[in-house]
Amino acid sequence: FSQSSYKANLLDSAEMGLTVNATDKDSGVNAEVRYSLLTPVRGFTVDERTGSVQVNRSAVAMGSPWQDLVVVASDCGNPPLSATAAVRVHVNSAGSGNMLGHHQFRITVSERTEKGSSLLKMGNTGISELVPNPQYNIIDGDPDGAFQILSPQGELVLLKSLDR
Repeated sequence: FSQSSYKANLLDSAEMGLTVNATDKDSGVNAEVRYSLLTPVRGFTVDERTGSVQVNRSAVAMGSPWQDLVVVASDCGNPPLSATAAVRVHVNSAGSGNMLGHHQFRITVSERTEKGSSLLKMGNTGISELVPNPQYNIIDGDPDGAFQILSPQGELVLLKSLDR
């Protein structure tokens, strides 16, 4: 495995999941890697060929939003060799409104605000255990590139003077 452990915050309706990755230095068929769960867990699957860990709504019904999985990577050698990686998943229900890490901020900025001013500090309080290096993005509303988010602190900074 490229990592011994993984953490993910997944939405129960997400098309994409967390992908684990393992490589084998052999060649030919012996280098092919197949993924599986060490112990099947209701609501979770792992794609045998890609290592993509998927979650579905039945995982949310299990009570705790946290689930610990063990993914096995096996080569296709004879005999097959394998390794494991721990995967800790936090599952959010799409209908719950609890989409940790997906927050929307709205602010008003005066045209007189000076270039380089700090406008907002989103911080990562409360999510640092789930997302050690959170990513912040401006999704819409900045066609002129007047703003920038400095990571990892999530500070929104004015890059250009505003003029309407």
